[in-house]
Amino acid sequence: PCFNLAGCLVAETEQANPPAIVSTSLMMPTPSLTNVSSTTPLRRRPSFHLTRQKRLLLAMSTLALFGIGMYIWIDAALKVNNSHNESSSHLERVLETHDLPTENDPIVEKPDLIISAVQPASLSMVEEFLLSLAQKNPSDLWTLFGKDQIDESENTYGEDPFSLKYLEKGICPWTDPKITQRNGKNIDITVDWLPPKPLHSQQIAEKFRTKYALKNEETEQMIASVKIGRKTVELSDPFDEVILWYEHLSKAGGTSFCEIVNSNMPRLMVPRYHCMPRKGEFIDGRVGSWSNAELIQHTREELHRVVSNEWDPFDLNKLVMSGRNINNFGSSNSVDRSGTQKENLPPGPNLLFVTTLREPCDRLLSAYTFFAITSTKNENPPTFQQWTTSNVNRCKNYKPGTRSAYRSNTARMNHIVWRFSGGSLPHLPTDEDMKSERGRAVRRSEFPPPVTDEKVWVPSFKTSVRALANHDLILPMDVMTKDEGKEAFRRLLGWNRIEIRKKKYKKLPESSNGQVVTVGGVKNSNARESLDEDEYRALWERNWLDNILFLWSRAVFFARLHCNVDES
Repeated sequence: PCFNLAGCLVAETEQANPPAIVSTSLMMPTPSLTNVSSTTPLRRRPSFHLTRQKRLLLAMSTLALFGIGMYIWIDAALKVNNSHNESSSHLERVLETHDLPTENDPIVEKPDLIISAVQPASLSMVEEFLLSLAQKNPSDLWTLFGKDQIDESENTYGEDPFSLKYLEKGICPWTDPKITQRNGKNIDITVDWLPPKPLHSQQIAEKFRTKYALKNEETEQMIASVKIGRKTVELSDPFDEVILWYEHLSKAGGTSFCEIVNSNMPRLMVPRYHCMPRKGEFIDGRVGSWSNAELIQHTREELHRVVSNEWDPFDLNKLVMSGRNINNFGSSNSVDRSGTQKENLPPGPNLLFVTTLREPCDRLLSAYTFFAITSTKNENPPTFQQWTTSNVNRCKNYKPGTRSAYRSNTARMNHIVWRFSGGSLPHLPTDEDMKSERGRAVRRSEFPPPVTDEKVWVPSFKTSVRALANHDLILPMDVMTKDEGKEAFRRLLGWNRIEIRKKKYKKLPESSNGQVVTVGGVKNSNARESLDEDEYRALWERNWLDNILFLWSRAVFFARLHCNVDES
């Protein structure tokens, strides 16, 4: 029976007029209904109609599978992203706080990360990098180096172009795995301001360590056989000798350095008066003004194997005695990267060049305190500004190797550039220079004005960069007696006793940086604490070239100490 009238009518209609069958094959056309007998029954297509419940179940199953797939994909993506964020957040935290990495810091394992050696740059590249800084306005450098930070208890160095905030903490920022976490393999990194070690440095240092620093039995027996006043030419071959040349900037740790020398070398090898050999009427023989021939002759007549130059500019011709000059620069090894034999080490005596540098403004203040107050016992001393101006004006009377105005150079603006350029930087600017745009931009102060004409200071600056790069060790004064200084002495010179030996200096107070002085003890020479802010900034900006060289030399020292520098 038919209980659904509409359904029954549809069924009867379909039976009376059956629908045409459409073929799914393109090769077989559908037969005409007129050729089919009306009595032949038609076969119905099987019905694939889904019930409402089945359609709902299929939709829910599809959504469930899609949801599970999305969950798996999102979970995997989050794990990768969290790993990356963990590395990035650590680096951002280090950059913000400048803290040393600790054992609790997350380390992302990257088996494909290769820690490579740091590559030094060519000397031309180093020179170009430093010159680009020097050509900035000194007031811009003040901000660049973070000097606008009032509290300098922990120096952040501003934009830190020399990476000192890491290097001073023992971190090599280019290879430390907690800082250099990157995707993929690391590559060799060339540091634009890091020069290669000087030519023949390792060979000369090895010879020095073997012959003198270790105080071996052969050396002690030779020293014991020498009588005071006896010529020692037969006991020493000058062509196989090494002399430690110490470039002594006044009030930059020279007394402390000489006492460390006395703690590590036989007494007769060290000149008695602050490591400065005597010559004629001069107890401090002005070795900086000696010719190379005079120095060789001195080696034949004396056992001195260390000399100190305090009062004269660095003699660039002394580099020749170690097979170097300011234009001839290369690896410290005797064979270059291609395996080609390099120029042999010249006959001795060879020189091993060492100097200590101090923050320029602090050194100037210390020189004023010592020469204007302590050593003179002046009850009515001039002011710091008056003393520097008076001495700079006297520099025009200076003559190398004489007593004429020799102490006046200690008050020069940009003293480091003057000294290591061979004395080429003038002591004062010309009237034309002072009237120039850069000359007029100099901050007003009672301190003497600096030379700002690029045609004058650029050649001197470049020469000083190359001369300093040819030094085997540039030691920051404040770390001389600390662990970093001890390690540097041990590596280069083989010295292990970093102490003050003479009794008269043991009675004097020692500063936190290990400095001792000959008269009156150590004074507070922190220029920023002693001067008002405007005068300190004026002094700092006048010595902008020295400030660049000081920070650069400091960074080179720490980079060679803490980084795996490829010196091949």
